Amino acid sequence: MNENNKIELRKKIDEKKQEYQQILLTFDKSIIDEYLNALYENNQKIKKGEKYVKISDQELSDEAKKILELMRQYESDIKQIFIEEGELLTHITDVSPENMIDGRIKRSRSRDNDCQTESGDWTFASSTPIDGKNLYLARKSKDGMCIIFGDIYIFGGDNLHIEKDESGKNIVKLNEPNYVYYINPQKFRPVTTLERDRETGEPTFRFTEEWVSDEDIDISNIDEVLRVDEISDVTKIIENYQIFCDVNKRGIAMKIRSMLPHNGEKATYDIKSRLRKIIGNSYNSGNLRYINGEAEINFNQQLMNFVKDLEVKQGDGNR
Repeated sequence: MNENNKIELRKKIDEKKQEYQQILLTFDKSIIDEYLNALYENNQKIKKGEKYVKISDQELSDEAKKILELMRQYESDIKQIFIEEGELLTHITDVSPENMIDGRIKRSRSRDNDCQTESGDWTFASSTPIDGKNLYLARKSKDGMCIIFGDIYIFGGDNLHIEKDESGKNIVKLNEPNYVYYINPQKFRPVTTLERDRETGEPTFRFTEEWVSDEDIDISNIDEVLRVDEISDVTKIIENYQIFCDVNKRGIAMKIRSMLPHNGEKATYDIKSRLRKIIGNSYNSGNLRYINGEAEINFNQQLMNFVKDLEVKQGDGNR
């Protein structure tokens, strides 16, 4: 799909969102609040480790169930746009086609969606463009990651190293390559949610770019998987984001993710302070690598000043 077609596709998705926003306005505020509270309850269940959490299992009023139906229709319409435009999804993994067990991309067991509002046995895919802003290219598929403060990402593992290109510039590459499987969206549904806008507080739909399927995907079926690309150079990711890696896989990313606010809420000062402390302590103890600093690419001096400042405070016994 060329750039103009991609712009047109995004335009259609935005128009579809606005169409459903208008329908949402016909619901009473109390009904919308009921549905948002149900999503929040699911989020709390998932954070506590409950498995197979579904919004359809909540005891919703008949009116609130209509919002769930609206969400599913919204998802169906997004999917139809992708099919009509011939847009493919991607599944990024460190498993090569030769090492794919039974030749299938298999469902993950009791995994939560990107919004942490539902969990199930799903095969995951994404419609995020494969460019310098697709974080999945730079981390191992099973390690997980989380985002804080807008553009700081914590990877659950460490699969990166720095080397020189032919001109002597630093580049960042994967220790083990990732593989991008380009997939027909037919067997998938997009993950959407309803949340409050962080600026206005108004309820708004969000399409996460994540997709889930209840089926395994046969990589030998050309109607399901159209091609596979191998990826090793992820320098463009580092140019666009601040990346930390959990060197010893101590679960830092998941610990941070469990602390993050839900449903469009803003992080409180207390949450921000705790997040900063975790990052600073982990970095200073050697459990987190700051890739941008090591590679001297998109280096954030303010971020480093903060980490060093925290290290000084930790060493000051009078505080």
